[in-house]
Amino acid sequence: MQDHPDSGALTSALRAGIASFLDSTNGVVKAGDLPAHVMKLLDTDEPAVQLSDVTMEKQRLKHRDLMDQDYAMLPELLANPAVVLQQDSNHVLLLRWSGRIWLGVVKATLDRSENYVQSFRVTNPKDLQTLLVRHALKYGNPEDLTGR
Repeated sequence: MQDHPDSGALTSALRAGIASFLDSTNGVVKAGDLPAHVMKLLDTDEPAVQLSDVTMEKQRLKHRDLMDQDYAMLPELLANPAVVLQQDSNHVLLLRWSGRIWLGVVKATLDRSENYVQSFRVTNPKDLQTLLVRHALKYGNPEDLTGR
């Protein structure tokens, strides 16, 4: 999968928006865009993925190990996942290696008009194996998540 043509500038702008949002944590911010093959799995025509203040409240309680700067990984994870698992018709799990195994769960609304980050965290090889058993592998090779 290739990066979007203007991915450098776009990713920088998205990272800046996320950083500003994390300072205020009010409303929603665009976290990134999904590639076409992930949009197809969610049966949506909307590439944009939002990060909401409600999700951030939950994130800060459940994933205290994540620092604000870790959220800069979101645009790249959303745009270029190495592995995609499907949980159900409304949820996909996106995974990517970047020093660690990053996992994002994206949910499409029932009317398919919006997509939201539902969860974002670092995972480990043992948890990855559990995810591979529980969810359908739709794209990529899990061996790409080993960091080798």
